[in-house]
Amino acid sequence: KAPFAARNRFTAGEKGWIFLERFASMVKVAMTPPDQAALVTYSNSEDVRKLLITGGADLRSAVADGKEALKRMLKKTSDALGTKKFSTISMDLQKGGSSVG
Repeated sequence: KAPFAARNRFTAGEKGWIFLERFASMVKVAMTPPDQAALVTYSNSEDVRKLLITGGADLRSAVADGKEALKRMLKKTSDALGTKKFSTISMDLQKGGSSVG
């Protein structure tokens, strides 16, 4: 039971904020020497860690390949972001009620 608001029923893979957090981690990996990428990724899921490291390596490669490759990579990321879902923190706000504070 969620005492303060309705539960967010979206999976982690559907949530826009999680997608953006993962993309930020991929940027961090891309800026890190490849042999140290595993040292700057944190997750309780090995699949997510691999996603971050692979995504960071892909981003690093796009940068190395030049402006057009990076543009394509960012367009692909933007398109993927467009499929994600964002929700408010409180259902009270959606119903027009007031929030605490």
